[in-house]
Amino acid sequence: IYAIDLMLKWEQTEGGKRVMQPQLLEVNFSPDCHRACLYHPSFYDHMFPDTVSGSGFWYISCPTT
Repeated sequence: IYAIDLMLKWEQTEGGKRVMQPQLLEVNFSPDCHRACLYHPSFYDHMFPDTVSGSGFWYISCPTT
């Protein structure tokens, strides 16, 4: 399992247009998934079948609230 921590930063282009840029803060291998389980109790139930099957679509049925 990999975890990526991102923040969004507002920047201004040369033309004066405001754009949002992702800022990579940290990449972890085998992160502590305690917080993910607090917000999504069936986190591991959704994650592991995809890890084994390789379908890449577990997130489609994964609620985010």
